[in-house]
Amino acid sequence: MKNKTPFITLLFLLFFHTALQAQFAEKIRTGRPGQSIGAYALGKNVFQVQAGGNLSNFYVGESENISGKKVFAGTAVLRYGLTEKLEVSAVGTYRNNDLFGAETNEQSGISNTQIGLRYNILQNKGIIPAVGLQGRLLLRAQSDDFQRDNTGAKIIVATGNKLTDNLSLITNLGFTWAGNGDPARTNYSAVLSIAFGEKWSTFAEIYGNFSDFSTNFDTGLAYFCTPDLKFDASVGLYGRNSLDFLFLDAGFSWRWHKR
Repeated sequence: MKNKTPFITLLFLLFFHTALQAQFAEKIRTGRPGQSIGAYALGKNVFQVQAGGNLSNFYVGESENISGKKVFAGTAVLRYGLTEKLEVSAVGTYRNNDLFGAETNEQSGISNTQIGLRYNILQNKGIIPAVGLQGRLLLRAQSDDFQRDNTGAKIIVATGNKLTDNLSLITNLGFTWAGNGDPARTNYSAVLSIAFGEKWSTFAEIYGNFSDFSTNFDTGLAYFCTPDLKFDASVGLYGRNSLDFLFLDAGFSWRWHKR
């Protein structure tokens, strides 16, 4: 019987290489700025924080301001790589629905908490996109003003293509069960990112949901202070039937590792 050791060794090395393909990037990958998430995990033993504030409900339609309320939301996302391709994450959001006291029925407190996992299925090779799957539970750990009736869930399929050295495209298709008895909402987004040199990048993004056929838009800039620290600012237009409202967003992303 022929010696099969070299063949078995080769199979093992190929499997080992495929299973442990590094997700770690030279510069930090982050879901900020914008609404989309990437297809990659962080890489094993990498810890990352993504945090920022969003000020919204600025009416820019043709009539007078129909709301008066300015909404503030501060969100922090904590991510940790369990393996090269699998990560765990947690999300917390504080929200104030009447930041400047324009109305009497102010609502404020913890409005959103989530925990979940992300797994990278494929890496980008030529025309084959990177593909990732993220699932999160929408927890009931909120303030009374924002309490969910039941635990919800959200699933996102993300793809990523590096079109050129400086140009990349990310798409998301998501399904959200809010936990309030309503049917699942189908969300989508697509973002085109452009890098300028080593420090700067910009993006243009469309996003919305198929449930009410809404389409929203945002754009912004990001600056890499170091390969592990990135600051960002963005602005967007949104609305149920037309782009009548504006939001402003700013934040940072930072990662810790021993690579």
